[in-house]
Amino acid sequence: MEFMDVLSNRRAVRDFTSDQLDRFAIERPIGAAILAPSAMNLQPWAFAALLDAQRIDSYAERAQRWLLENETSFGEAGREILERSGFSLFDHAPALVLVMAQSRATQAVEDCCLAAQNLMPSARSTSLFARI
Repeated sequence: MEFMDVLSNRRAVRDFTSDQLDRFAIERPIGAAILAPSAMNLQPWAFAALLDAQRIDSYAERAQRWLLENETSFGEAGREILERSGFSLFDHAPALVLVMAQSRATQAVEDCCLAAQNLMPSARSTSLFARI
């Protein structure tokens, strides 16, 4: 895909097939994420790829409980979504890539956002995701 096509066709997918992803389908987008700019070239990111749907659902449930017990910034509308019957924070995805800051440096979170911004269109550009 051409770069502008990738950007204009990017979507937030919430309905997944049960197709298994191969290693390349995960490594390629992470490779693109690593190319993101970072403050002072610190590259404060780390990546974790989960390929087990049951494990991902377990993490989704735990994160959802934590948010309901600890987070107050998303307001009543956010709380209603999290409390909705059948809601899954990660939409029962077959794979999940976490982008994590390894540093407490001021710009670490923003740098990880830039890495994620590279990761998403790279995943979209692979032929595996072209039909999404």
